[in-house]
Amino acid sequence: MQPLYLEEANRRLAGYVAFEERIIAESKQAVDCLNCESFLRAGIDAFNYLVWIDQEMRLAALSGKMGIAIDSEEFGELEDFISSTLIQWLGQSDRAMQWIKQCEDRHYVVDGKEDLLSCIDQARLIANPSYEMTDALEELELDALREHESGETAEWFSSEK
Repeated sequence: MQPLYLEEANRRLAGYVAFEERIIAESKQAVDCLNCESFLRAGIDAFNYLVWIDQEMRLAALSGKMGIAIDSEEFGELEDFISSTLIQWLGQSDRAMQWIKQCEDRHYVVDGKEDLLSCIDQARLIANPSYEMTDALEELELDALREHESGETAEWFSSEK
């Protein structure tokens, strides 16, 4: 039988070793969740850039700077490109949501989750519009775009300086 002080020394050493193993495991989980947050920020940034490109492309077409009409087949191809790019982005976002769930299962609060969810909702609407416009609505949309192009709308602000 060991003296009590040696048993206590062994018990404390075992606690110290277990503490280190737990801290290392928790540290790896925390770093994983920080990496998840970085991934979310990159995804949000990519989404915002795609939306910006879409808006700038439309403004350039409306102002005549692109050399194509907004209701042309060529412009439709650009819209299809934006739509397919957003669909790819949504695929990455599905993986991001799985990663978020893993972090949340470890009781980690993931910064940027709500922003990503908002981007996902917007991307779904842009990439897969769930409505069909009637001829009358299409004509109204074209009229509104023409008015916007000519600066006739009350909300017209030029992006030029």
